[in-house]
Amino acid sequence: MKTSGMGDQPDSDDYSTDEYKRKRGEEGAFFKKSAKIPRTPSKSKDKVEEKTRADEKMDRMLEMMENMTKEVALIRTEQREFNEELRRLKDENETLKKENEKIKEESVQTKKVLIETEKTEERKAEINGFMRRELNVGVSIKTVAKLGEKTYLIALENTEEKLAIMKNKNKLRHMKGNKVYINNDQTIQEREIQKFIRDRAREERQRGKSVIVKYQRLIIDGKQWKWNTNRDALEPVKDTQMPKSTNSKN
Repeated sequence: MKTSGMGDQPDSDDYSTDEYKRKRGEEGAFFKKSAKIPRTPSKSKDKVEEKTRADEKMDRMLEMMENMTKEVALIRTEQREFNEELRRLKDENETLKKENEKIKEESVQTKKVLIETEKTEERKAEINGFMRRELNVGVSIKTVAKLGEKTYLIALENTEEKLAIMKNKNKLRHMKGNKVYINNDQTIQEREIQKFIRDRAREERQRGKSVIVKYQRLIIDGKQWKWNTNRDALEPVKDTQMPKSTNSKN
């Protein structure tokens, strides 16, 4: 068998053309297979995974926002309920305040009144008799509350009866024996203020001055002094001068 100097191409009939093509094909397939190199995942796959992570992150953010929205709505509901409750309490407080003011407007305090009985109706009868006997004033008493030893809070039916008592209470100065005092119904703070004013009046009288004691006011030698609730002090009233009067107590 003879061969040419060019490759392994046969120059005889020992190899047919078809067989030659087959062998060349097998050789080419071998080299193609050997030339294949493993590659990293494609860019499209990376993009899919990145999009998946972004979607998951967005879902978590949306869930957090939804939870926050629910919490804010709950807080607003609780705040609204709190405000409504606060308004209700304020309304109740105003109502009680007005009721207390009305009670005070229709009530007086008596001091050093001796009442032996503890029964409410008998107390009413005794105080009513005292008012008629000493002040010549008939009253309708709603309640009598004992505040201390010989001190009572008397709630009357209306302000007219209270005004009649306050107008005639000076008659008590002429009582023989035990002295009885009748004052407006006052809070603890009001009583402390009035005590301060009475103490000041006593000091001024000891100096020989003419003094008149009124509710949260004092008149010294015709000059008016008034209690300043903002400063908690007795202050002179500007440009006021009243005629001097004889000493009196309240």
